[in-house]
Amino acid sequence: MSKDNTLDRVHAADMLLKEKIKAARKQLGGSLKDRREQLGISDGMLGSHVGVTANTIRGVESGRFAMDIDLQFKIYNVLGIKSYFSVQRDDRENKKEDMAIEISVQLTRWLDEHPLISRNALCEQVGYDVSNLHKAIHGDQDIPHKYHQAFIEALKPYGFNYGNP
Repeated sequence: MSKDNTLDRVHAADMLLKEKIKAARKQLGGSLKDRREQLGISDGMLGSHVGVTANTIRGVESGRFAMDIDLQFKIYNVLGIKSYFSVQRDDRENKKEDMAIEISVQLTRWLDEHPLISRNALCEQVGYDVSNLHKAIHGDQDIPHKYHQAFIEALKPYGFNYGNP
């Protein structure tokens, strides 16, 4: 076999492998997107929670971007997906993180459905920046855990009841 022929075969095998990897990234990204949407989490909120932009999340979900293992583990953790590798972690930590996401999603959905609530007055009462609240309502970030209880208490008189969407 000639040297040129061997190089051509290696190049063809490399191209085939790249196509298989691309297809696998697209399939994995699609399943991550399906899970995120099933949970009612926006790409911006997921990105905020794992420390990347919404554009990065969209790139991963479309298969355009490859995830490193750190990002993969963070995304899996937020979406409640068991990864192929195991790291010992306290279940109480997982439950607290899951609950924080759930509360943020429920608060932002409720506020989006009640546009007559004065967001400026609410944020002044809670001590939270109104522009960040608008970003959270539009799914670009989540409401930090430390503000959850204040929002819950401030919205109770208007009919918000955590746990009963």
